Amino acid sequence: MINNIPERYYFLEATVCKYIARDNSISNIEAFKIFSKSETHKMLIQDDLKMWYFSALALYEIYKEELKSGDPRNSSYIKEA
Repeated sequence: MINNIPERYYFLEATVCKYIARDNSISNIEAFKIFSKSETHKMLIQDDLKMWYFSALALYEIYKEELKSGDPRNSSYIKEA
């Protein structure tokens, strides 16, 4: 699957995973395993949603909303977009 992901996502993925790893005291690899299974990640790689326009920090906030509420679409970033 990763071979089909455009390069524009790599920096965003790596940075979001860095935030997840930092805040949860886990490795970046573990963070990637967690993030890659999230709905936020699925939305990020869905080209028509254009989630790459968000900063990595905004994507992390969207991911945290997913953890909190169960749906990343509840994030104020998406509701305002």
